Amino acid sequence: MIKKIIYLISLIFNYKLQAATSYEFNNNKVNVITNFSVVKDYNNILNKNIGFPTVNLNITGTKKINNYLNAFLLTDVNFKLNELFYNKNFNFIKPKLYFMGLRDVKYGSVSFGRDYGVIFNVNKFVKKVPIIDSFYKPTNYMLYKSSNLLTYKNYNFFNYIEGLDIYLQKQFENDECENLPLYLSTRVSNGDGYGIYTKYKINSFLDVAGAYSTSERTKNQIDFDKNNKNINAIAYSLGFRLNTDKLYISSVYGETYNITPYGNFLMFKTYNEKNRKVNEPSMYGFSDVAKSTGLIMQYKFNTNIIPSVGYFQSKIYTPGNNDNYIIKYVELCMSYKLYKCASLYFNYKINLLNLNDFYKKTNTSCNNLFNLGFNCSI
Repeated sequence: MIKKIIYLISLIFNYKLQAATSYEFNNNKVNVITNFSVVKDYNNILNKNIGFPTVNLNITGTKKINNYLNAFLLTDVNFKLNELFYNKNFNFIKPKLYFMGLRDVKYGSVSFGRDYGVIFNVNKFVKKVPIIDSFYKPTNYMLYKSSNLLTYKNYNFFNYIEGLDIYLQKQFENDECENLPLYLSTRVSNGDGYGIYTKYKINSFLDVAGAYSTSERTKNQIDFDKNNKNINAIAYSLGFRLNTDKLYISSVYGETYNITPYGNFLMFKTYNEKNRKVNEPSMYGFSDVAKSTGLIMQYKFNTNIIPSVGYFQSKIYTPGNNDNYIIKYVELCMSYKLYKCASLYFNYKINLLNLNDFYKKTNTSCNNLFNLGFNCSI
C-alpha cells in the first residue's frame, strides 16, 4: 500500500519540500535542512521515468572556541524514502559530503573529508538551473564531489584585498579497487594530487574565477585503459559570472587531460576477478583531452517569471576515435514564483547529438528530456 502511494505522488508532479531547523546552546550551533523530492521526467515527452521519493539531510555544526576561532563539521546524506520501510540495515543512506575543520576570522579555514573539488568552484557558475545531463561528468579527482580532500580557504586575502578568495587543496589517494570490481573502481579512484582556485569579485555584480589541478592516475586506471597510458590527470577551468537583481549571465570553459570517461564501462563480456582482466568492449576508456563549455542566461521579470537558457558541450579527443562530442545540448527552463517560498518550473533539454556508430558503441544517449516540478520550502 505504501509503495502504491509513493508511486501515485510521483505520477502527479515533481514535489520538493524543504524544512530548516536551528539549535543553539553553550556557544554551539546546529543547523538541519531537510529536503523531500519526487521527480517526474519525460524521455522525448513520451516515455515516463519515475523514481522513488528522495530525502536529503544537510547537517552543519559549529562550536565557538574563542572570539576568532570556530570548529565546524558538515554532513549531507541522501536516501530513498521507500528504503525506510523495506531496508532495516540502514545501509541505503548515501553520504554526499562529510568534512570537518577549523575556521579563523582572518586566516581562513582548513577542513578534511569529502568535499567539492577546486575545479567545481568554477564550474558551479553555470549550475543555476536544474541541469538534467551532468556537466560535471567525472566524480573523482577534484572536478566535483570527491573524498580525502584537505582544503584551505582564504577569503579577501587575509583581509588585505577585498574580493580576492584563494583555495588550496591536497587530495590523497582514493583506490577503491579492493571494494569494487575493476571496471567500477576506475571511475571513482584517483592518485595523490594538488589544486588551486582563485576568485576575484570585480564589483558587486561581476566575478571572475579560475582553477587548476594535477594528480597521479592509479595503476589500475592505467592498466585498465587500453588506449591511454598517461600517468598524470590534469584539469583547469575558467569562468565569469554577472549577477544583478534581474539578470544572471555566466560562462565557463575547461579542459581535462586523462580524466573524462567515455563509453559504458559495464559493457564487458566476461570479468576475471582473480586476474583482473576483461574482454575488450567496443569502446570505453578515459579521453586524452576533453574540452568543455557551458553558458547560462537568466532574467527575472517583475511578474516573478524567470526564463533561462543554457548551452553545454563537451568534446573528447582519443587516439583512433578522433574527436567526438559526449555532451552537446541546449537547456530551456521556465520558473514561476508563486510566493516567497514556492515556485513552479519546467525544464527541457534539447539534445544536439545525432545518433551514429560511436554513440551506439559507447551507449551515449541522444534523447531529449523534459522535466516538470513544484518547489516549496518552509
